[in-house]
Amino acid sequence: MGLAALLLSACGDEEAASDFLDQNEPATEQQQDSGSQGSTSEDSTSGDSTSGDSTSGDSTSGDSTSGGSTSGDSAGGTSDEETAAIDCGTSPCVGPDHPYSSVQAAVDAAPDGGSVGIQDGSYRQCFVIPEHKSLTIKALDGRPHIKSRLCDGDKGVLVNYSKGEVVVDGLELSDAGTDKVIWHHDNTGALILRNVEVHNAGMGILASTNSERLEIHDSEFYDMDEPTQNGHLVYAGQVKDLVIKGSYFHSARNGHMIKAKSVNVDIENNYLLDNYGTTANLINIWGCGTNRVVGNAIVSENRDGAVQAMDVTVRKRYGDVKPCPVNNADITIAYNSFLKKGETLWSSLLLDVYDMDSMTIENNLVTGARLVKDGTTQGVYWYPGDWNGKNQSYAADQYLDDQLHVESAPSAVDSAHEPTEQYRHPMATEPRDNAYNMGAYSISQ
Repeated sequence: MGLAALLLSACGDEEAASDFLDQNEPATEQQQDSGSQGSTSEDSTSGDSTSGDSTSGDSTSGDSTSGGSTSGDSAGGTSDEETAAIDCGTSPCVGPDHPYSSVQAAVDAAPDGGSVGIQDGSYRQCFVIPEHKSLTIKALDGRPHIKSRLCDGDKGVLVNYSKGEVVVDGLELSDAGTDKVIWHHDNTGALILRNVEVHNAGMGILASTNSERLEIHDSEFYDMDEPTQNGHLVYAGQVKDLVIKGSYFHSARNGHMIKAKSVNVDIENNYLLDNYGTTANLINIWGCGTNRVVGNAIVSENRDGAVQAMDVTVRKRYGDVKPCPVNNADITIAYNSFLKKGETLWSSLLLDVYDMDSMTIENNLVTGARLVKDGTTQGVYWYPGDWNGKNQSYAADQYLDDQLHVESAPSAVDSAHEPTEQYRHPMATEPRDNAYNMGAYSISQ
């Protein structure tokens, strides 16, 4: 047991011991300075709105626990081998058995390129990463839950200004009211999320203009609701590179599950479940650079409405409308499975609003929807057969489960985009045996 917790225990003050995990120390002077930089909004969807009765990161609150809050099979944030990489003798660690009660204080104490470890438990806190510091922040055990506080003028539970690389591994981040859980700020470096849960807010993550990179691996985003600005699960603004793999997106109500204005986009081996009938297309890509949407399983339970699994919209070389910094706009949509339940209406795998420089659509399975709705010709539908047999419709009763595994499927056409992995529920990927068949998975044996 750490010294602070031991002293509290000796005093018999259980309420004080609980507050040990609640305290959010004031940001350093340097963080307060960085907090005033580049806070321009991406557009109306990323405005600097406040969250009603949410309080800022400097506040304290009771009702915090240090018990093991877990989340099913994916609860373990780190393995023993990964935990060993954090030496709490030299790295600042947070929790009742460690010297730090505040995540922010541990972030402040960590050196550039260092690590912060967080013990399993519930922390009513938030934290800001300053621009001069690269860090790894990861669970020591279980899945530490950081929630219900907003830092840096109510911007998020986690606000990143780092111009280096920040890795967040094994945490749960939530409860930001109608604001964002994570804000990856303007002109920042790389933010890499691994095995994280992000939920219950107005937006999951906003990656703002000119940030270098956003990666999301083996994670879960859900329960966003912000009707006045659209509660996107992931909003990747004009990020230079976006990578999303092995992740589970669900329970969106009024925004895109993934909105990407990035220059290069790789959305691969994910599971998107439209179980609430969100009001927006599930994946929204602004056509710029090189884009790949490969090996995803997409299910819509919106039985009475039309659903577009994805759309390609304006951002190529269109003047003042978010001009693209590169001179190409290409997209590959391959080996995806899309099931639209209920009425087909004008549902489609793809809504092609503006022509790309090149578009490859192959080896997709589509159920209960068209392949492409061409928005430039007033709703002309392109059926799978119009694509030279490169994609196929598929009967709903042939899927083995909710994630759209199959035991038989049409043979794939030759492709330069064969996936080597496939999604594994709830937050992972696994090797794909082969790419001989269409759709998001190899045939189950």
